[in-house]
Amino acid sequence: MTIELNATLRTNKGKIYNKKLKKQAMIPAVIYGKEVETKSIQVVTRDVEAILRSQGGLNSLINLKVAEDNDYTVLIKAMQGDPVTRALYHIDLWAVKADQEVSVSVEVRVQGRAAGQVLGGILEHVSHTVSVLCHADAIPEYILVDVTEMEIGQNIKLSSVQLPEGVRAKEGYDPTLVAIVEEKKAEEVTPVEGAEGVDGVEAAAEGDAKPAEGDAKAGEAKKEEEKK
Repeated sequence: MTIELNATLRTNKGKIYNKKLKKQAMIPAVIYGKEVETKSIQVVTRDVEAILRSQGGLNSLINLKVAEDNDYTVLIKAMQGDPVTRALYHIDLWAVKADQEVSVSVEVRVQGRAAGQVLGGILEHVSHTVSVLCHADAIPEYILVDVTEMEIGQNIKLSSVQLPEGVRAKEGYDPTLVAIVEEKKAEEVTPVEGAEGVDGVEAAAEGDAKPAEGDAKAGEAKKEEEKK
């Protein structure tokens, strides 16, 4: 499902202008991509917040309508905001094609009560998100892990989970998702290196995630704003 987001071109930049936008309940943004010229835009804050609260959340495919410009299919690549109030300061929007393969971080959900838990074991949810590859218009809401048959001492890796059709893991990427451990060893279990947080999307080609073209341009655009 594609969500619509309206925007207008932003000709003014800098901290002073950004403060004016904040008073108007708007935030600055940048759109960029392989076949798109980097552009500065502004969007209504509550519209972005509504997208983040939607079923697709951060991985929502967005139909961005820029007034007096064009329509773009985009994904939220990155966001900047206050870590305490969670107020948004800026967002990066990455222009993609619906059938383009991208790398995204997806939530891992656990289903059932493990047999090992009944015997006194403790369920450790090691990876709360994982990175997978899929088309931009087919990003799964979550990856479901059934732990019902797990015994003490067992774990489930990404390679053991049936992924949705069209979704695959990166080559050589196989984090532990959940584990059943004895109570006395529970404190010794630590997150597996490679478990990723939900921080947007990356380009993917031939199975390897690569930065989308335009990242450097977007970074330069934001640095210019900060100098002003």
